[in-house]
Amino acid sequence: MIFGCILLSAGYSSRFKSPKAIAKLRNGKVVIEHILETILLSRIDQIVIVLGAESEKIEPFISSHPKIQIVYNQNYQLGQTVSFQTGLHKLSNKVDAFFLMPVDVPLIKTQTLTFLMDSFAITKKKFEIILPTYNDRNGHPPLFNARLHDEFLALKSDVPLHTVIHSKIHQTKFLS
Repeated sequence: MIFGCILLSAGYSSRFKSPKAIAKLRNGKVVIEHILETILLSRIDQIVIVLGAESEKIEPFISSHPKIQIVYNQNYQLGQTVSFQTGLHKLSNKVDAFFLMPVDVPLIKTQTLTFLMDSFAITKKKFEIILPTYNDRNGHPPLFNARLHDEFLALKSDVPLHTVIHSKIHQTKFLS
């Protein structure tokens, strides 16, 4: 199986006052470095990082690795849906499933990614979405079957991504 990940880091971070991707964590690394290390320790085959606002501040913290590709969302001001669609355009058509990884959820563990990918593989692509949960609350990162690629691309810019998740609720596997 081939897995992809779209790491969103294109937003303004207006309430945060500086890009969230370069906020320092307690371990001394910045958020995007930490997330990329976590992803690179997993079996994810392709990582598409979507940059937009203040990309020049974020890009120096992105490691050069063959699995990593950077794409720029020129219309980042239109929001998360357009950024995700920008990443989808760069994703290989060989990918069986892909993660949505927002940069503002940095404490994802490699074990979580592995657990989600293993669950997808075991179910033989039966589900459209594999969604981690904790205390009966949906978590991150969701893993989407590649069959949803075109459905996400069809969304209008003002329609939130969770619209697709809600429409596939009966084809979603919730994991805790």
